[in-house]
Amino acid sequence: MCLKNKYLKTLLQDLPKDDKGNSIHISRKRALELRKEGQVDTKGEWTVFAQVSKDMRKNKFHGMHINSQNKRAWFVKFIGEAALDDGGLFRESITELCSELQSAALELFIPSAN
Repeated sequence: MCLKNKYLKTLLQDLPKDDKGNSIHISRKRALELRKEGQVDTKGEWTVFAQVSKDMRKNKFHGMHINSQNKRAWFVKFIGEAALDDGGLFRESITELCSELQSAALELFIPSAN
């Protein structure tokens, strides 16, 4: 276990430090409206999850290669909302991602009784 931790630590130290954050524009209003209507995002276009993953793919997941615990994977700009991302919007986008994963808006997981 000690060798494994040592190896992981060296891998993390070798990752490049990212000085610029990826900015992701999210249309949260549209995602919420369609989710309230009970629609399912079969093409992966309008949910917050789809918008974030689309931007991350476009940037080759650059935000995920971070060698710092104080950096975020992306900066959020909610379209049509006046707010600055100082950490709260990032956390809010993660919360919305998780709630969509647990809802019927995405067909990624099948709810079970267990």
